[in-house]
Amino acid sequence: MFTIRIVWLGMLTAVIATAQDTPSDPLAAAEQNADARISEWATLSQGMEARLARLLPCAPQVTDAIEEVHRASQARLAAITQYLQAAISKSTNEAEAAKRLYEGETAMAANWGIEATEAKEERGALESQANALNASAKQRASLADAQKALAGITEGAVQRAEQIADRAEKAPALSATIRELVAAHESRQTALQAELTAVAIEGVRWEAYYTARLTRAQAECTITNPGAAPRRPRAAKGKQNP
Repeated sequence: MFTIRIVWLGMLTAVIATAQDTPSDPLAAAEQNADARISEWATLSQGMEARLARLLPCAPQVTDAIEEVHRASQARLAAITQYLQAAISKSTNEAEAAKRLYEGETAMAANWGIEATEAKEERGALESQANALNASAKQRASLADAQKALAGITEGAVQRAEQIADRAEKAPALSATIRELVAAHESRQTALQAELTAVAIEGVRWEAYYTARLTRAQAECTITNPGAAPRRPRAAKGKQNP
């Protein structure tokens, strides 16, 4: 049973370590999407000012260029948010699994001390019987078979007592390992949640930046060509311009 628990813990740890490398894993897909959106935004953002510098202030392409980068920024932040939410969900599930494993291991460890004591007592009783039978067998040859049978039983009891004692000895270390695993997941959840909050704040700041950049472009058009009507940004889907 102890070996099964060790294998269970090893499998749990292996699954946690390799989950993101599995192509069908939703978290891996979300991460790949976020990486793609970040790359797209970075390319457009870095080239925006150079693109605008080649255009006349009142050219309709000015607004188009700013809005294109703006949409890429929104897609990037949405993808990052989706990834972080998926990571938090996954980490929460893994933390709950680790907690259940820890609770089960703690419950089992409480019985190991009792089992070890009982096995030790059983071993002592059998060894005493074997010693007594050995003494009798020296005087009565007919007891030889019984002596061999009891010796085999005693040997099995000795092995069992040693195995249970080993389990009891390793129980604290195993419980500590699982407890560390639980703590690691909880720390990861806290870090991911903080990152999710930071992304939301970043989104507000980028919205303000692109709004200000459009306002600046319109102001430049007005200054350089007072008679021209600067193109207004397109309304977001599902809304109408006032």
